[in-house]
This record gives sequence, C-alpha cells and structure tokens, in this order.
Amino acid sequence: MWTLISSVATLVTSVATLGTLLFYIHQLLKKPELDVEFDYSKLDYADSVSSMAGGMSIVYKTVRVKVTNIGKATAEECVAKAEIMGYQYPTFKEAIDVLLSDKNPLPNLLETVILHWTRNLDTSITKLDEIDYSNEDKFERLFKPINIAVNDYEFADLIIIGKELLGNEKPERYTILRCNLNPNIKPNNDNLWLKGGIIIKVIIYCRNVTSKSLCIQLKRGVPDEVSSGNKDAYFEEIECPKITREQ
Repeated sequence: MWTLISSVATLVTSVATLGTLLFYIHQLLKKPELDVEFDYSKLDYADSVSSMAGGMSIVYKTVRVKVTNIGKATAEECVAKAEIMGYQYPTFKEAIDVLLSDKNPLPNLLETVILHWTRNLDTSITKLDEIDYSNEDKFERLFKPINIAVNDYEFADLIIIGKELLGNEKPERYTILRCNLNPNIKPNNDNLWLKGGIIIKVIIYCRNVTSKSLCIQLKRGVPDEVSSGNKDAYFEEIECPKITREQ
C-alpha cells in the first residue's frame, strides 16, 4: 500500500516538474518580432517651431520609421539607429576606376545616428532652441530606449524636411534636408545634411530582438514640395547595400 502511495506521489511530482519545465519552455519560445517600415504620413502635415531670434520659425515635415511588435513578447529597451551612406571617391583615379569597372560601386559609411523615439520628445518644448544638448539628463531622456508591447507600435523620426520663415514671409521651397531631430541644425554635423544619392539604413536594436535592416535612398536633394502623394519622386526603398569602408 505504502509502495503504491509512494509511486503515485513520485508520479505527481514528476508531472508537476514536467509542467513547470514545459511552462518555462513555452515562455522562452515567446519572443518579440519587429516589423519595420518607413512612414510618410507626416509629409502631409507640416509642424512649426520657433527659432532663436528675429521672429524666425521653422516649418518642417518628417519621414518616420514605424516599428510594430508582431511577436509574442514585449520588445525591451529598443534603440533606433540610422547609418548614412554615400558614394565618395577621394581621387580622380578612383572615380575613373569605378566607371571603367563592370562591378557596382559600394557606398561609404558617412555617419551613424541614434534616432529619437517620437514619444520621448517633450511636447512642452515649443522652441527647438530649448532642447539643451549640453544637458546630459535631458539628452539621455530624449534618446532613452523604450519597450514595445505585443501588437503595439512606435515611431522614430528619421528625415527632417524644413524651411525657414521670417515674420510673415512664406518661402516657396524647402531648404533644409537633415537626418536629425533638430531642423534648426543643432548639433551641427555636415554629414547629417542629406543630398541626392544618399542612402539611409535603419536597424532597431532591442535587448531581446534585432530587426532586419531597411534602406531608403534619396533620389534628389531638397524637395520643392513633398507629400505622401509624390514621395516616389524623392525617395526609393531599396535593398540595403554592402559598405566598402568606414570613414
């Protein structure tokens, strides 16, 4: 009798242990999965912010990156990174060699940029000049990694297309094309100015998942007028190229 009871108890313990093991295996198999796409909806709506002095303001539109978690677990501590690539030939001979070669040229890595998540941008800031890049706490908060819940999505600002207005002046075309948060050019970095031919690769890094890379190429320089309806005249989503060397 006691042998039977002991056997049953052992069986129950084994079943419980197996159940616990299966639970943990199930939890381990629940992973996040990121779907990343370029979002052009903000090209139809211009935002406006004040500048430093003299009644200057900036009107700008934005190409964003939309990141959706289509997996089965929260994507934790996610950071959006952009790599700016371009074709540069330091010498005339290198340019001629590329033209005479039957191989496709590879771009150079010009700059790496950490993008800010839209939700981290303090909506109480009405002037871009109030963003204090020398204040480490504010700077870190602006670029703070975020979690993305299952079936939820977040946006990161990628390309800023802006124009300056002085008083009631209404310029006819955009003059600012940047891969940076601040259309008022802070912090200053020449590689963040964008021009025709530039390629931008975006990758999302989280503590427990990394997205596939996504690339967009600028067909032209600063647009005359851009919207989601004519975006194909300015932007092309392409397969991400290899990089020939870093600078």
